[in-house]
Amino acid sequence: QADHALSVPSGVRLVRNVLALGIGQVFTLLFSSVLTVLLPRYLGDEKLGKTATAASLTGLCGLLASLGIGSYLAKEVARRGPRGHVSVANALATRAPLTAVACLLALGVAALLGYDPLTQRLVAIYCLGIVFGSVAGVLVGTLQGLQEMRWVALGDVVGKALLLAGVIAVVHGDRGLVALAVVWQLTGLGSIAVYLLPLYRRGALGGQFDRHGWRALVTGSLPFFIWQASLMVYGQIDVLLLSIFSHAAVIGWYSAAYRIIGIPLFIPSIITNVCYPAMSHSAVHNRQSFRALAGRSLHVVLLFSIPMAVGIIVLCGPLLSFFRYPHEFQNSIPLIIILALHVPLVGVDLIVGTALNALDRQRAWALTGVAAAVLNPAVNMLFIPVFERYLQNGAVGATIVTVLTEVFMMLMGLRLLRGEVFDRSSLVVGLKCLVAALVMAGAVWLLRELFLPFTVLAGACVYFALSFVLGTVSLRDLRLLRAYMLHRAHPRVTAAV
Repeated sequence: QADHALSVPSGVRLVRNVLALGIGQVFTLLFSSVLTVLLPRYLGDEKLGKTATAASLTGLCGLLASLGIGSYLAKEVARRGPRGHVSVANALATRAPLTAVACLLALGVAALLGYDPLTQRLVAIYCLGIVFGSVAGVLVGTLQGLQEMRWVALGDVVGKALLLAGVIAVVHGDRGLVALAVVWQLTGLGSIAVYLLPLYRRGALGGQFDRHGWRALVTGSLPFFIWQASLMVYGQIDVLLLSIFSHAAVIGWYSAAYRIIGIPLFIPSIITNVCYPAMSHSAVHNRQSFRALAGRSLHVVLLFSIPMAVGIIVLCGPLLSFFRYPHEFQNSIPLIIILALHVPLVGVDLIVGTALNALDRQRAWALTGVAAAVLNPAVNMLFIPVFERYLQNGAVGATIVTVLTEVFMMLMGLRLLRGEVFDRSSLVVGLKCLVAALVMAGAVWLLRELFLPFTVLAGACVYFALSFVLGTVSLRDLRLLRAYMLHRAHPRVTAAV
């Protein structure tokens, strides 16, 4: 259905962008995996907790600087091009004063909450991330709208490579936590430099400041801002609550668990980044194409996220041993197991949210996020103290609330779509993926004492073999992918694509 609904040029562009981001994510995944191994071993649980606290506080305050403009640009540039009030210059001018206010707010809250001097210094350094993130958000949003995802992937790779090199230098020279934080923020300049190059070549950096257009930019971005703020609140407020009701070591265990769980989330991120501009366009011009693209995106996310979640649950103990984490991070194991349950939920929620935004239903989705942002901290304020008191690990309560929040978001999002996009076939695909993943889990459990990469590879082979049997992956899918790769190598075979 998707093959007939999508035109050849747009289909080729989507596959090209998916592969570009996929290849880029292979490198960033490798870099992130190395950081996931290095940081807990170098910092220990307490310093890792202080770092996570500073990152969460500046991330929350940085919402004020973002204003949802990046997502709005991706949508409007895909429809109209980078001109008028959605120009890069106008977007950056709108963000500048908001960025300054966000930095001052972060510093003020850190002092108000009585953080120790080291944590306050980290917050000040992480304010650089608010500035660089504000600029990068505008550039990436414009590149998304232009469907130049190869440059987005390249910028991400360059930034992560510089970060990894800087972290290794700091760790090797034992320069300490403050030097690590400075390096972490400054490497964002590398990504910004890459983003600027294609925009300059395409003349997208031009345009005049339009004060009258700022109002349209702000009001158009507001629903996206509400959604992003809600997402950040219920995704980061738990760390701040842990800093109040618990201690730095618990936050360190929680942060380590999140770093491991965050590895599989690159797949739904790729799919949504690539498909959002295409969905925004097809939602207006070809509703059949939109439904086909949304359904296919969901199926791909389920195909990969479900086995990854099940595999992490089975192998979380060997995974920590393989990374050679200090013994105190054994407290992260129950957190990893619980958080693994939310990996497929996050993937589904990202696709649902992307579909709703493309259908111009972002206001309803934003209100759902607001409800989640209210419920999440309210329940966390009950769960964290209870689990801290009885298990001496308040992060267990935070992980449970995280999973429940994602379930709430998924149910509300599916209700807002009213069955227009996803139907019973999506549920069937999910169940087939789960069956294959559970069989894979049995094989992985039997091989868990072997060298971990071999165990993971064997599990992947079992899963995809069962996926062929159950029909969630077909030879036709592989032929289409092969046709595209041949097209890239030999442009004359366009007909095959």
